[in-house]
Amino acid sequence: MYQHTAPPRHGDVWWTPRARPLVAALVLGLALAVTACGSGTPIGSASAPHATPPPTQTPTPVPSLAPTWRIIPSLTSPNPTRRPNSQLAAVSALAPTDAWAVGFTYADGDSAQPLIERWDGATWHVVPSPSTNRLTNVLQGVAAVAPRDVWAVGTASVVNPLGLTLIEHWNGTQWSIVPSPNPSANDNGLASVAASAPNDVWAVGTSGMRDGTSCCVHLPLIERWDGAAWHVVANPALPGATDSTLATVATIPGTKQLWAVGAVRYGPRPAYEQALIERWDGAAWHVVAPAAPPRGAFIPAEPSSNTGTAPPGRSSPAPLCGPPPAPLPGPPCRA
Repeated sequence: MYQHTAPPRHGDVWWTPRARPLVAALVLGLALAVTACGSGTPIGSASAPHATPPPTQTPTPVPSLAPTWRIIPSLTSPNPTRRPNSQLAAVSALAPTDAWAVGFTYADGDSAQPLIERWDGATWHVVPSPSTNRLTNVLQGVAAVAPRDVWAVGTASVVNPLGLTLIEHWNGTQWSIVPSPNPSANDNGLASVAASAPNDVWAVGTSGMRDGTSCCVHLPLIERWDGAAWHVVANPALPGATDSTLATVATIPGTKQLWAVGAVRYGPRPAYEQALIERWDGAAWHVVAPAAPPRGAFIPAEPSSNTGTAPPGRSSPAPLCGPPPAPLPGPPCRA
């Protein structure tokens, strides 16, 4: 605290002009005494060598506080049996204490059944989920819209490739199967789901149309939830495509637009697959040309034969399958 000190009076002895030299001498003497005491040197003696300072201790390293990945235990199966086999394919989180993961498990040893797990902030635990009367029920995508509004999508099938779309919904209390369309009588499946709003949810996958006696020529499958029912949305044409699928869909924040990506093949196997990118502009889906990989990006490092004009000891690169990828649809790509 600041204390006020009265100014010296001219009548005080220490303030008189005759006393000033004496005061100055006293002050100087006190300063010298303090200095000598601090250095350990007696007053009036010769300077002593300075003592060697003690060694400085090396500080203990502090563990890095940077975020790191770590394994969190999860339940492998509600009922492990002679063939314990469980997989998780997708995850979606609403909050640090509320996340969902979906996949499948061999609950009875032979048939795959849906597997849904939930994170409560401390542990993962299995949440019961329904399955169809099909042999295989696999969930591959999940989207959490709200605590009482979560969607999961996948495929239900008897034998591959005879599959049906599988969509399940969490209402805050339980999971239930929601009817979903199957445009093909042969093979259908959903791989990913994303939500722009509670009444605007999208799922993508593939649908196979029988080609003669074989199954199937697969084309992308896009379905949309409008708040009341799921329905198929028209997909852009892919002339010449013999196999295609959409593997993932994502919303564009702040808009009603979406991206979906997958793969498309032109020509019979073993024709190469090309990247497939589609975008929803709010009214329709459009194919967007992917970035073209550099020529030779997939050429084997050690081809088995020497042909053409390759330098001695080196093999000519295998020819690319057609010209560099052009805006889809591109030319057939044959082996």
